[in-house]
Amino acid sequence: MSNYGESLVGKIVVDISNPVDWATFDRLVIPVDSSAAESIALLASPDTSVVKAEA
Repeated sequence: MSNYGESLVGKIVVDISNPVDWATFDRLVIPVDSSAAESIALLASPDTSVVKAEA
């Protein structure tokens, strides 16, 4: 995400990820008090909106 830096300014990024541990499928690979969308938002420009999509 940080590779795109300023090209994401003013854009909306839709997070479709599910950060599951693919080796065991029994846990998430992000901290319990966080989310993948929050992790993405930290990498993006402060002027980028990140939203989580669920099916």
